Amino acid sequence: MTVMTTLQKEEVRYFYEDEIYRIKRNGAVQFGMVIEDSEFASSDEDSDGEEKEMLVAGRIRVAWHPNGEEEVVREKNVGLADRSLMPGDVVRRLIAGKDTQRGYCRDVNVRASVEIVGTQQVVFDVDSKDLNPLEEFTVDVAVCLGSWVGMIKSIDLTLTLKFSDGSICEISDEDASELEDLTDKRDDDCEFKRYDFYPGQVLSGQLKDFELANFTFCSEEMKNLRNASNSKMKSCNLKAVVDKVKVTSVTVNWQCQAYAKDSQSLADLNDRQPMPVIQEAQLEKLKMLNVFEPCTLQIGDRNYYTLKTDDIIMMREEWRKLEKESYLKVGSGKSNPNKKTVNIKTSDMIKKRPEGEESTADEADVSDTEKEETAKATVTPHNTGTSSTSSKAKTSVPASTLSKKKKLRRSRKNSDRSTVTTSFVDLKPGDKVIVETLCTRSEATVVWQDGSIEEKIASRELYPIHALDDQEFFPGDFVVRTSINSELGGKYTYDPHSYGVIQSTDHLGRTCTVKWFRTYTTGNEPQPLFVGTTLEPVYDLKDHPDFKYRPGSIVIRVANFNDMSDCTGGQVLDNYTSGQVLVWWANNTTSACWPQDLYKIGEYDSDDGELWDDNDSDSDEEGNLSGESWETESEHSVKDIDSSVNFNMDMDDSNMRSKLAASIERAGIAITKLENTYNDKTGSTTANCAKEFWRCIRTAKV
Repeated sequence: MTVMTTLQKEEVRYFYEDEIYRIKRNGAVQFGMVIEDSEFASSDEDSDGEEKEMLVAGRIRVAWHPNGEEEVVREKNVGLADRSLMPGDVVRRLIAGKDTQRGYCRDVNVRASVEIVGTQQVVFDVDSKDLNPLEEFTVDVAVCLGSWVGMIKSIDLTLTLKFSDGSICEISDEDASELEDLTDKRDDDCEFKRYDFYPGQVLSGQLKDFELANFTFCSEEMKNLRNASNSKMKSCNLKAVVDKVKVTSVTVNWQCQAYAKDSQSLADLNDRQPMPVIQEAQLEKLKMLNVFEPCTLQIGDRNYYTLKTDDIIMMREEWRKLEKESYLKVGSGKSNPNKKTVNIKTSDMIKKRPEGEESTADEADVSDTEKEETAKATVTPHNTGTSSTSSKAKTSVPASTLSKKKKLRRSRKNSDRSTVTTSFVDLKPGDKVIVETLCTRSEATVVWQDGSIEEKIASRELYPIHALDDQEFFPGDFVVRTSINSELGGKYTYDPHSYGVIQSTDHLGRTCTVKWFRTYTTGNEPQPLFVGTTLEPVYDLKDHPDFKYRPGSIVIRVANFNDMSDCTGGQVLDNYTSGQVLVWWANNTTSACWPQDLYKIGEYDSDDGELWDDNDSDSDEEGNLSGESWETESEHSVKDIDSSVNFNMDMDDSNMRSKLAASIERAGIAITKLENTYNDKTGSTTANCAKEFWRCIRTAKV
């Protein structure tokens, strides 16, 4: 068990993928994304051979939007614009010096200001649920096809390109990756560089880059160029506009099959496994399991957006001024603007930078000074072409250090190229445009350990918890009660037919209120039997070894179907204190299921991009009181249906570890309470001896 001081936890203010801001010397607000913090610094193997400045406490590595310049800055020199949170993430209130209770995010609502690509027009305060991904499918995301569940491994696209002379060709996305995107001049290694293809995109390349393209219509001019033997002609640059993007095939690694109402036998099930390569009409039936996609929105992301009648559209400079004023405003946490408060008076603002900001001479915004050309062919607002696919994988993850998404970049050639932009295009409601996210605002609904639920908490007010001990429980968690059985050699046991559902937790008192249930059996009413409610010390409880459901878990239904035969694969939305699990199914329906009704087949793991690497077993091995994994006795030791499942532990060693862990925990709680009482009762002037005393106390808590 590790006991961390509050001071240690607050040494790191910002974490990976948090959105931060600074107000520059020229008065402009600039947003960036944390790509590395001192607590979870990248290893040498992840540095791609580049020497990077080592991070120390109080410093972070930031990529500044839009051009992705990376810089190591002091945390005190920037402000937090938006916390990177996902449903299931564990958080606490950001209160200095207080060991406050934990909670988990039940829901995260993200709103954003987005810029129409190729213009300087900004759509203000857009709901992320209204943004549609450019990619129709995404690699490393679970999918359903009928009753089968698998994970996308690769996607093949065909692009239809139109040239200025009227020529039309079809080219694969692999060959098109050699072409330059004239609507995006950022370097290939830029954090905000995207490699999606979409209708209206302007691509450029030498004639030889189009050799493998299939020309469905070729003008005389294009024929002459293609037939020319002159090498100089072969190297001439051509521009083309993407007219259509079509998914030709999706390769899926199938994992398992859920219940199918028309299944006749096991052999019948095996014969029906789909082919790994899905094409044509089957693509329409392929459903992605990525229900938390809107929560993954970050600055730099590009999406489709359909304009609405109540949208607020302004020029980029007007938006920057509004954002600057919102961050300079003095007052409570209501400084961020929205559609209702967009008319903010500048007289109410006080110009103030984040504490201790250090400005540099080269802070000028590149996007303000760069040369912009009028677009000859730019993003068409009326375009309603089909979606393309992205080379980045977005993930839905629970409370952990996992990121929201992992970007897989295709290689491209470096060249001098200018951005194709225009300051203004005529827009009207209903137009479908390509937008890039400039900044985000998130609000979370948090379920606290004491059972209370708080809605619309600004993410900036929350502090993520990345390391939890084995005794932190939350409402809705499934647990078992453990005990030592001396007749079985001092091994820990639990009743496999009994489980509890956490109702509330006393964070400082280390107790839980638990509802206990008995599992239902075949032939009985398919509903667990409620036994009673008890108050339990956290040290007697363990996470249920089978019912490890959390937001984002990929599940299939294995029992208690009723009229839910079409609900094959789905994702867990939340666990409720009633003992049921809320699941979103691939057919876009939701249902509340008992934990016995489900089988978890995997968790998204954005560190590896692998869905099926379930790390729960590893965390159990590290987190349980003995440091050893759960093991069951062989079937020969089962005497009756109520026999227990045992831990393979030595009783003496286990007792010692358990008592030591509990003693350390109680000591830490006592010290925390004493420190809080001392801070409340004493004034700002404190004797040196008292200061030294509390320094020793904090050291002892480590």
